[in-house]
This record gives sequence, C-alpha cells and structure tokens, in this order.
Amino acid sequence: LAALSRASGLARVAGDADAAAAHASSAVALAEESKDVQALAVALTALGEAVVNAGDYDRGIEIHEQALAVARETGQTPVPILTNLADAALAAGEAERAIEYSTQAAELAEGHDREPVRAIAAFNIASALIQRGRVSDARPHLREALDGVLKLEYPELLAWCLTAAAAVAAGSDDGDAAALLGAADAIMDSVGGRPHWGKMHYQTAASLAPRYKHWDDFQAVRRRLDPEGRFAN
Repeated sequence: LAALSRASGLARVAGDADAAAAHASSAVALAEESKDVQALAVALTALGEAVVNAGDYDRGIEIHEQALAVARETGQTPVPILTNLADAALAAGEAERAIEYSTQAAELAEGHDREPVRAIAAFNIASALIQRGRVSDARPHLREALDGVLKLEYPELLAWCLTAAAAVAAGSDDGDAAALLGAADAIMDSVGGRPHWGKMHYQTAASLAPRYKHWDDFQAVRRRLDPEGRFAN
C-alpha cells in the first residue's frame, strides 16, 4: 500500500499523470479491501493529487474531501489534505473555499510543519483574494507569506509569492510588476519549473524542451496538423 502511494507521487512528479492515477487507484482499492483506514486516507490523498494534477479539479476536490473525512475519523492530521484542497479550490476558481481550507490548515498546523504550512496558507489566501479582485485585502496575507518564506529554503513558494506580488503591483506600477515577474521566472527557471501556458513567462522552446517528456512528439504532431503554422501566435 505504501509503495503504491509513493509510486503514484513519483509518477506525478515525473509528469506521468496516467501512471500516477493508476497507482493511486490500486492503493485505494487495496486499502478498502484490507479495511486499512489509515492507509486509505494516504491512498485517497495520492489519488486526489493525481486527479488534480490531470486537471479534473472538481473530482480531485471530491476525493480529497473523502481523504479528509477518513483522516479525521482515524485521528490523522488533516493539515496536508486541507492544503491540497486549498490548492485545488484555487485552481478551480473557488476562492472562498480556498480561503476556508487555508484558514483551517493554518490554525491546525503544529510542530516543524507549522511555519511552512502557515506561509503556504497565507499565500493561498492572498491568491484567492486577488482572484476575487480584493487586492487591498490580499496585501497583508501576501506580506505574511513573504515574511514566512524568507525564513524557509523554499524557492518555489518564493517565486509564487513574487508572482502574486506582481499581480498586486500591476494595478499601479507596470514596471515593478514586470521586475517581480522576471524575478519569479528566474527562480522557477533555476529549479526546472514549467510555466502556466496561459500566463506571461520568459521561457523559450530551447529551455522548455528538456522539461517535457513528449515535447518532440507534440512538435511532430503540430508540424503534421499545422504545416504552415497558422495557429502559432
């Protein structure tokens, strides 16, 4: 069971969404069959992450909610699942739910995970408020996230915070916004990050090709279906 859940996580990180979901589904089935409720919470969490990573946010939230119920029933910490739920809710555009999940995670976090969880929660709340157009309300949460992340060795979260800060600055100073976005892009580039295709970034085909397993396959299909490049822009 543990091996299947770990295999799902590794496949997800490697970009193999189908394998991640398959491993996690097998773990869920095995946990249900063996009536191992603690392992079931872990397996459901892995499945929820795989499904969200594949872009099915509503189903991912539903699975994470199941994991949350099992974790609470068995006395396991709900904090990682609440954080996953906040991420999924943000991706789905459900800002209020993201704020609710993040607030709960921050309140329940303890021990060595307390500071990173609170920093992530502050960032998610700020992002949700920005989604709702409440930029002024987002500022203190973003400041809290930046204060927290500067104490941690977490470059990805720093880049996310700088991206959110760019969104805040865009309303008053486009130059500052561009500088913040460039700094965020440089950090993500240093850790091999992949940009959101609907967002501004500074990557090139040469820098992105090694980060996508099927980059060359996609290019071949693109050349076959659009030989004149009419859909390139």
